[in-house]
Amino acid sequence: MNVTGAFGTTSKEAVGVVVIDTGISRNLPDPMRSAIDYEDGVALTSFVDDLASLGVCNDTGTYTFSNLTLVEYLWPPFNYTLPTDVSFRYCLVADRDENSTLVILQAEELSDQVGHGTFVASQIVGDFDGVTKYVYSSPYSNIIERAEYVDKVVTGVAAPSTGARVYVIPIKADFLILYSWDNAYSTLKEFLGNVSVEVSDGVYYLKNTVIDGGYFDDYSLGNATIVASKLAREGKAKVVNFSLGWWTDYTGLDISCRAVISPLLESGLTVVAAAGNNGIDIELFNQAYDLYLFPAQCDGVIAVSAFGPANDLAWFSNYDPATFGAPGHVVLGLYPGDSMLAMASLWETSPYGGDSNSNLLTWSSCTSYSSPEVAGAIAYLYSLGLTLDDIKNNARDVALKKYSGYGFPAVGDYLRLLNQHSSSEDEESSAGTNRVPALGVLALPFLGKLRRRFASK
Repeated sequence: MNVTGAFGTTSKEAVGVVVIDTGISRNLPDPMRSAIDYEDGVALTSFVDDLASLGVCNDTGTYTFSNLTLVEYLWPPFNYTLPTDVSFRYCLVADRDENSTLVILQAEELSDQVGHGTFVASQIVGDFDGVTKYVYSSPYSNIIERAEYVDKVVTGVAAPSTGARVYVIPIKADFLILYSWDNAYSTLKEFLGNVSVEVSDGVYYLKNTVIDGGYFDDYSLGNATIVASKLAREGKAKVVNFSLGWWTDYTGLDISCRAVISPLLESGLTVVAAAGNNGIDIELFNQAYDLYLFPAQCDGVIAVSAFGPANDLAWFSNYDPATFGAPGHVVLGLYPGDSMLAMASLWETSPYGGDSNSNLLTWSSCTSYSSPEVAGAIAYLYSLGLTLDDIKNNARDVALKKYSGYGFPAVGDYLRLLNQHSSSEDEESSAGTNRVPALGVLALPFLGKLRRRFASK
C-alpha cells in the first residue's frame, strides 16, 4: 500500500463529520446515539428569519402544535402527525390571486421530521443492539409472518462497534411547507382556526391542506457553513456531507459555491456531496441545457455516485464528474418511526425491522445514501492517519462502465492493507532492519427556492 501519511490500524484521534441535512432524531438507541454530537449540533431558522426581515410574510412568529394534528403528506398520500414537542419558526404567505396559503416551518430544536438526515447519519455511524427483524410470508409479500430477535445490526461504515472513532455533528438546515387551497388566510391563527377539523376526541385534521419536507435554501446553508467552519477551526470536524442539491445556471452555481462551499474548503474541511439521481452524464447535461448541479459541481467537492450489488452504476445515479462511488442501491438504514420518509417507505418497501426505540430499519436507494458512506469512510481513514491522496490512490476499482472516478473507498480494504503493512514492518524491525514507508505518488426569488430538495428519489 502506498501512503503519504503517518498511519496505523488504531484511530489516532476522533474525527467529526458535519451532516448538513434535515436534522437527526434524538430518539436513537445506543450505540448509534453515542456517536451523535448533539451538543455541538444546531437547528437553523435562517430562512424564515430572513423572509420575515424582508417583509415577505403576512404573519410570522413561533408556534408549537399543542393538539394531535394530522395533515396529508404530498406523496404518497398518508396522514402525517405534526409533532407536539417541537417549536417552529413560521412564515405565512397569503396568495390572494390563487386564494391559497403557504406556511413555511423551521424547527427551533434539533429533531428530524423528514427522516432523511437520520438515515444519512445511519450510513456513517448506524449501530444497533437488539433489533426486531420481520420475516415475511413470501419474498415479495408485505405480510409479516413472524418477528425474530437479532443481537446486532450495523449499517454505518464507521459504526462505534467497528472500533472507529468517528462522530456525527448535525446541522439542521431544512424547512417544511404547509400548502392550503382552502383560502388566503392572513394569520396562522386564522388559518388553523378554519382548516382544523376535529375528527375524534382531541385529534384534528387539516382539511384542504398538504405538507411536504426536505427543502433547503441559500440562507440556511450559508449559516450552516459558518457553523461548520467554526467547528473545523475548533478541531471538532474534518469532513462535511451534503446529501442535497439542485440544478442552476452557471452564475447561480458560482454564487452558491462561493457562499457555501468555498468557506468550508478554506477552513480545511473535506466536502462530500451526492451526485444526484437523474441517471445522467452531468457534463453532457451541462452542455445540452446550460444547467449545473450544486454542490456536486463546485470546485473541490468530492461528488459521489451510487452503484449496486453487481458493482454497476445504479440506474438512477448521475455520473461524470464523480470522485468516488459507493453502495447506494437498496441500502439498509434507519428512519425515525414518526418521520415522513418512514411512513412513505411503508408504501414502497417491506421494512427489515425495528430498533428498541420504535424506529424503522428499512431499505432505500439514492446517492443521498452513498455520499455519507464515503464521508464516513474518509473520516475513519483520517482517524488512522491516512491522507485524502492515500484514500484516492488505494480505492477499490469497481466496474462502473460510465464512471471515471477513483473507485470505492472500502474501509475494509484499507484496514487489511494497513495490517499487512504493519506485520511486514514488525518482521523487518525484529530482523534489525529500519524501513521507511514508501511514499505514494501524490495526485499532485423565493418560490424557486422551494424546489430545492435533498438528493433522493
